[in-house]
Amino acid sequence: MAIFNNIGDTIEGLVLDGDTRRWQAKGLVKNSKYDQVMKLFSCDRNSHAEVTKTIEEPQDELIKNRTKDFHRDLNDRLSADAIELWLSLKGKESHYVEEGVSARHGATIFTTKGHSIAVIRTPLQNLLNKLGYSTSPQLDK
Repeated sequence: MAIFNNIGDTIEGLVLDGDTRRWQAKGLVKNSKYDQVMKLFSCDRNSHAEVTKTIEEPQDELIKNRTKDFHRDLNDRLSADAIELWLSLKGKESHYVEEGVSARHGATIFTTKGHSIAVIRTPLQNLLNKLGYSTSPQLDK
């Protein structure tokens, strides 16, 4: 089990569980790593995703090379401000709102069943400085 929180960190599995404060379906989009159309969801505002059922590494050499940085171990977890969630067309997702998840705010709890990929789009704000990024332009004095 590892927790990943850098821009571009990716987990992949047959079942992913997680939570987010804003859940939005983006439609069908072609995934560049797998060269296939998948369902895309946007998870925003303190999002987490975790592999709860593992998937085997792809057999195709081209796809294996493209996805060599994916984390596929059981309980690998993403923690970020914004996550992109990709789900195969045959896969199913379920989500519901649960109040009091973060003591003050509710969250959408989600589960995907089928080939699923989650990618960090924006890390948590407090980690941006540790990663060397800035949210505002630096002013020279």
